[in-house]
Amino acid sequence: MIDIKYMPKLWILLLFGYFLLIMIFDIHQAREFMSNSLFDFIVHPLSGGSAGTLTIFLGIYPVLAILIPLIVDKMENDMVVIRIRNKKELFYQHLVFSIVISAIFVILMVLAGGMASNLLTGNVKNLWPTEKGSIYFYLENKTSFPIYIPHLTSFKVWLYLISSRFLAILSIAVLLIFLKLVLKKNSYVLLVSLLFLLGSGGLFPRHFHLFLGYIDIDPELWISPEHQLFTLVYHLFWIVLLFILCRWLYEKKEFYH
Repeated sequence: MIDIKYMPKLWILLLFGYFLLIMIFDIHQAREFMSNSLFDFIVHPLSGGSAGTLTIFLGIYPVLAILIPLIVDKMENDMVVIRIRNKKELFYQHLVFSIVISAIFVILMVLAGGMASNLLTGNVKNLWPTEKGSIYFYLENKTSFPIYIPHLTSFKVWLYLISSRFLAILSIAVLLIFLKLVLKKNSYVLLVSLLFLLGSGGLFPRHFHLFLGYIDIDPELWISPEHQLFTLVYHLFWIVLLFILCRWLYEKKEFYH
């Protein structure tokens, strides 16, 4: 993957440090509530966690808004363009990089949540399907808890957490590639992407986010497979739409060197 070679080392260090600070803050936010289970420190039922809304919107989103335009600029120079020749292949390289960086972010969030759970509770157990877990603790109607139990198995929680976070981050990355194609200047990409974030409700938990769909995870979500499927399809819709637009724009793009 060519893009990796063009990652600016100093920027990577600074942006990674920023991401870690935001993620640690979001984990601390989860800790403030009743938290005794592994998943509390990844996506707490109330707020916070290593893969919480704040980590994605304030941690990952700005990092990608800076990093992706820089890599595109460094890669699309004389030598690379001449060597690749096929303009669509340039976009495919950026897409592969986006997939890899999305997977890396997901792995980091999962590892950070697991480490926090082990450090702060001494275990990495999934207590959500039990009356010792935070889901039961925060339910107003405790008698409805048996309905939740089959949906809170580790396999089902992991499956939705990983897939939803991966697709959400990938949709951000592809959006930024699209904005870079349209706006060209990195400062414009950063400004517009942040305005887009604010305008879409990204900083207001428990609200629908125009671009990233229902990214918040509350207890009710776990008993609604239809809601979960909608969220995943919603992310896929944006990724596919932006993929088609970006590929078309790259076919039309001219490189003047």
